[in-house]
Amino acid sequence: VRNVTAGLPIKDKPARLYDWINFLQHKALIVTITVPSHISDSFRMFETLNARGLKASQVDILKNFLFGKAPNSIAKMNPRWTSMLSTIEEYGDDDLVLTFIRHFWISLYGPTTENELGEEIENRIKNEQQALSFATELDAAATEYVALLSPMQSPKWQGYPAATRKAINIVINDLSGVQIRPLMMAVTRRFTPTEAQKAFQLFISWSVRFLIVGGGSQGKLQRYYGTSAKQIADGKIKTAKELAESMTGTIPANAQFEEEFGKANVSKSPLARYYLRAIELYGEESAPQLLINESPDVVNLEHVLPLN
Repeated sequence: VRNVTAGLPIKDKPARLYDWINFLQHKALIVTITVPSHISDSFRMFETLNARGLKASQVDILKNFLFGKAPNSIAKMNPRWTSMLSTIEEYGDDDLVLTFIRHFWISLYGPTTENELGEEIENRIKNEQQALSFATELDAAATEYVALLSPMQSPKWQGYPAATRKAINIVINDLSGVQIRPLMMAVTRRFTPTEAQKAFQLFISWSVRFLIVGGGSQGKLQRYYGTSAKQIADGKIKTAKELAESMTGTIPANAQFEEEFGKANVSKSPLARYYLRAIELYGEESAPQLLINESPDVVNLEHVLPLN
């Protein structure tokens, strides 16, 4: 009451309070949503609400599930969960937090859709120790995830080969790689810096090939990359060469890529600029795919190929 009437003359305070009483009695509406006890059902329910334009937080559902599994470890869970949130939210919102959690899960257990995530977590995390371990792993992985999203600023890549930052930045930002992030997380955790650099170079090639040839829908890419991420997590793939061999038959081959590139129609200017600049540098530089001038004032489409 003091806050509502603060700053008003004494004679005007009652009127302001009566306005609030009127609002609370006749206009305010409280909506209570009771969700099912199973996290998978709750996820699907909130997906339906979101599809109809109502903002709902699946992140909170997941938090409640994990905290409910660890009632005696809340003092340990809370700082880990808060740390993870603050790390991701420096770069994005609740949607990015949920995307990060799903990508981290895929990097460990393979392809998982948004609708499957709740049920998968519920099936695997059964007790207090598993919930605490998962929260701890999420906290550690959040730093790695943000390092992938902002490679040019992150100190994570000091000690990696010099071209690592450029390769990651091109895949994530220039080529808008999203479905490949779980695979990049797996590579970051399991490969040596030298092998990781080789893998990131591969990812540039793969991303361009799928963009040009097509056939890389979100679902298919998630399945391709998620399967390889799990093989890395399981220790079945340990080098960039083994990773490349595992994707043979999945990545568009040279002949198909050359044919499609010869008739490609690229509608997005940043992509067209990237392709043409790399072609222009070919023969002059050993790694033309990495030496892209960031300033469109210096290198633009008009510079590479006249528009008129």
